[in-house]
Amino acid sequence: MPCRRNFGRAIKEGGRLANRRMFSLDIVNSDAFLDMPVSAQNLYFHLVMRADDDGFICNPNSIKRIASASDDDIQLLITRRFLISFDNGIVVIKHWKMQNTIKKDRYKPTVYIREYEKLAVKENGSYTEKNRLDSKMETSCIQTGSQMETQYRLGKDSIDYIPPIVPQGDKPEPETDSFSKSFDDFWKAYPKKVSKSNALKAWNKLKPNDDLVREILSALEKQKQSSQWQKDNGRFISYPAKWLNERRWEDEECVIEHKQSENDYSFNLDEYKELVNDFGDEKSG
Repeated sequence: MPCRRNFGRAIKEGGRLANRRMFSLDIVNSDAFLDMPVSAQNLYFHLVMRADDDGFICNPNSIKRIASASDDDIQLLITRRFLISFDNGIVVIKHWKMQNTIKKDRYKPTVYIREYEKLAVKENGSYTEKNRLDSKMETSCIQTGSQMETQYRLGKDSIDYIPPIVPQGDKPEPETDSFSKSFDDFWKAYPKKVSKSNALKAWNKLKPNDDLVREILSALEKQKQSSQWQKDNGRFISYPAKWLNERRWEDEECVIEHKQSENDYSFNLDEYKELVNDFGDEKSG
């Protein structure tokens, strides 16, 4: 569906379309938001500024290019639940109604009715998918004496996450990971520490043996010295999960630019003497 938000038309009709956007510190000052790369944060601000009055954006890829962001940035916003995406490419700002309240005389309803009808508004004002609300929200009733408490379990990447309540006497089963030690070594070495849980999933899927671990770490150290990885403070470094899934350690060896250090030079005594003599001649003259 083409983007139907026409700012020029809104101006001709008297500017009734709201053109101011608000941001809540509850959202943009959260750890979930600030842990993201600056490029992803910047993309979020651009998307909010260009959303319609219900928070929908029909052209996220165009805005991604305007903000000089990457596919990883927009995917991270979706993974972290700052955006909700639809199959046709449209996205909506999940916490739109928590940040923006538009006066009725300026409010223009979204034209993306089908997408809007797939959403529900939670008590805190954020959007969620109706099917997610029905199928993915687990409700556990815990009875303590005569009191019944209801708990909602949401994704750990969401800023709405509420830790699960464990009945007294029961302990959650510890998570076991046979590759945790080798993954820790990889994570310490990888320069772009983003989406650790996704990287761990990719690592466990890979199931590397000792030889492969050494190969990965060796290739990683070489690529860290490449000009491409060092450019713009590492902006072009892939997310670790993507790097693993695409087996990027098998890339042809990067050409590492040699950077001459301050002490990396040869000393020529004859040239030094000639320089001193020239300086003496100029001074005496």
